[in-house]
Amino acid sequence: MKQKLIQHFSKNIPIYAVLLVGLILRLLYLWEYSSVPDWTQLTVDNNFHHHWALSILNGNLLGDTTYFRAPLYVYYLAGIYKLFGVSLWAVRLFSIIPGLLSIFITYATGKKIYNQQVGLVAGFLHALFPIIYYFESELLLDSFFTLLLQIAIYFFIKWWKDNSVNYIFISGLFFGLASITRPTALVIALFIIGLLLVMQKFKFKSVVLFTIGMLLCIAPVFIRNIVIADDPVLIASQGGINLYIGNNDAADGVSAVLPNPLGYNWHIQQISYIAE
Repeated sequence: MKQKLIQHFSKNIPIYAVLLVGLILRLLYLWEYSSVPDWTQLTVDNNFHHHWALSILNGNLLGDTTYFRAPLYVYYLAGIYKLFGVSLWAVRLFSIIPGLLSIFITYATGKKIYNQQVGLVAGFLHALFPIIYYFESELLLDSFFTLLLQIAIYFFIKWWKDNSVNYIFISGLFFGLASITRPTALVIALFIIGLLLVMQKFKFKSVVLFTIGMLLCIAPVFIRNIVIADDPVLIASQGGINLYIGNNDAADGVSAVLPNPLGYNWHIQQISYIAE
């Protein structure tokens, strides 16, 4: 066993080195970030996530209205608060884990499609890219969502190459998890289902398993919206207002602001009738 571990480590030293670089950069960034006033200034989405997680932590597990945003990341955030306390340091340090896993999946995907060298270059670029570790530290769902979507695509590629029904089911499962983190993942998932249906070399069984994997994650959210809020929304309701924010008469194409006098300070109940 010891010999196998040594062989495994020596064989994978390059990716471990890449992950170490990614870890050091993220820790240095957090250390520098913690010294500026912006560290405690939660603005729009991250402020929403923070207070929703606090509500869950205080016992409001299911809420009482339709999910406005997809819920998975916020429950993940509430879990961190439960384990480590309501600390920005704790949640930002813990966000490094999905970030490092995401680097590894980038490497594994490149290696699976091409070779180890391509995977290492892709993983190294991922580790260095500053916008990625900026978002990882902002109490935003982007890095968490990216990891889930990467895993979903990775297992789809594995299924494509190895034709194992286990892989297509796992791919569907992670597409479902990605969808209840950010519903835009459904666009890619539906494309994959269409691809499976039109390609004769693949069996209908693969489509069924992929869909079941997705529904295992999405169905509980859909049922919760019906039971709790009496509203048959598949995952979240924010799509309509986001469309309005970007397309109202005062939209500038840059900022997420509503027409005056609402601006940045609004509640969904205030503007629903305007959007409708």
